[in-house]
Amino acid sequence: MQNHELITNIFTLFPTMMKKLMGQASFPEMPKQQFMLLHSICYHDNMPMNFYSERLHVSKPNLTVLADKLIDAGYAQRGTMPEDRRQIALRVTPSGREYMDKVWDGMTESISKKFEKIDTGTLERLNALVIEMSEIINKFDNLPED
Repeated sequence: MQNHELITNIFTLFPTMMKKLMGQASFPEMPKQQFMLLHSICYHDNMPMNFYSERLHVSKPNLTVLADKLIDAGYAQRGTMPEDRRQIALRVTPSGREYMDKVWDGMTESISKKFEKIDTGTLERLNALVIEMSEIINKFDNLPED
């Protein structure tokens, strides 16, 4: 198999998978980019702004706007990094965590309803494939830098 084919399949699979599982999911109270930032803060709390900028592929000025909106809504707060006080860090607040838990529960319930329409054998195979894909993707962590 050529790398080009694999790359094309990867770039096709993940968006298609999300679209089929999530549909046209909307997140109450906030646009998708804000939600993605809050999600990142929840799972990678107290990281510098450039971490989130790189992770979400959002410019630093645009990330600042998104962060300001989360802060104004009470879902996040700014702080400084202990090792370098010049760096701004983002932290999730209890209400931000509560919001994310509520949305996560709703998404899980929605996807579970779709899974109920699929036979158990297919779901078990899908789960095994996802686990195998994760194991393969994790091998990229140990590759030398170019």
